[in-house]
Amino acid sequence: MKVYHVLDHFIPLYSGYTFRSKYIMQFQQKCGLEVQAIVSPKHSQNLAKKETIEGVPCTRIHINSGLWGKIPYLKEYHFLQFFKNKIVEILKENPPDIIHSHSPILCGIPALNAARKRKIPVVYEVRGLWEDSAVSAGSTRKNSIRYILSKGYETVLMKKVDQVVTICEGLRQEIIQRGIPAEKIHVTPNGVDAQSFLPRPASKEIIEKHQLNGKKIIGFLGSFYKYEGLYDMVQAMPCILQKEKNAVLILGGKGEEEQELKDLVDKLQIQKNVLFLGQIEHKDVLSYYSIMDVVVYPREKNRLTDLVTPLKPLEAMSMEKAVLGSSANGIMELVQNEKTGLIFQSGDIQNLASQCLLLLHSPQQRKTLGENARKYVLQHRSWDRIIQEHVGLYQKLLGTKK
Repeated sequence: MKVYHVLDHFIPLYSGYTFRSKYIMQFQQKCGLEVQAIVSPKHSQNLAKKETIEGVPCTRIHINSGLWGKIPYLKEYHFLQFFKNKIVEILKENPPDIIHSHSPILCGIPALNAARKRKIPVVYEVRGLWEDSAVSAGSTRKNSIRYILSKGYETVLMKKVDQVVTICEGLRQEIIQRGIPAEKIHVTPNGVDAQSFLPRPASKEIIEKHQLNGKKIIGFLGSFYKYEGLYDMVQAMPCILQKEKNAVLILGGKGEEEQELKDLVDKLQIQKNVLFLGQIEHKDVLSYYSIMDVVVYPREKNRLTDLVTPLKPLEAMSMEKAVLGSSANGIMELVQNEKTGLIFQSGDIQNLASQCLLLLHSPQQRKTLGENARKYVLQHRSWDRIIQEHVGLYQKLLGTKK
């Protein structure tokens, strides 16, 4: 069975989106499927048009927008038409059995229109809600024209495709509320490659590199978006340091909040206790997780974080790390309080600090939570288990189209 995945962006751009895409395609290959990534022009201009990335064939679409790219609304129309036509060309040359398109709608709409010309079944995967992400980022307002149009177009798209896939229960309920039949929606949750993210001893090399001998290490690896709540984590550090002078917060990644976080660290005069590591190379991620005593996910609680589950906590959980997460519903869908991690009240700096201290001072609890977390991952969140369901899903679609 041949499946083409239509993506917004892909490796070498690193994000939760690209890692999910990579693992889905790699584990589909292990199930015997023939896969290919078709990547939108949005993030492809300076990258190779064709290459194989970690075993996955990838075709990137390049676009020269010219004057069209400067005219509001017309540039989006031009983008959609151009992308659709390029997908049609690929389908004519070597048609697949299934098109599996992944959000946003700038991938979903061209994929659907191209596939309909060739009578190929279409799966659309909803990984988040663009309009709410845009509100969180400050690039639009709730119930603005842009917000309403985006939501409306995606709802129509979900009604027209043959199958909707989403990443978590929160999004599934949102999709049902938009009038999509429950039986048309399949949840493919975020997962982890549990055989790569294995427990390991703390890396002496990393500890020595950053002079962290004897330190109690609180860590975060990911993007520095406002909704990640890292501002709260930095604000909690003075409270933590009052009772644990050897506590250090290490932050690996980049993002829009980086300078604001650095300014806050300077203001609080805790430069020696907060380390900004920059973007961590993928080959070093396991080593950095290995030195962390507590891995934090202090997300703000809002519509976006209540609906969408992150991928990163599963990596830490697979490595038997003690995870501390906020009360955002997307976090609590992954972390069961006092069983596979601890939960603090989102936005409550004192509660965040006290829960951090509890874990820092309780090595046995950290060990127990970490072991339970890995068991949960192996039973429910390992990609090899999750992706097996895709084969049946695709076969069912092909059966109904015959």
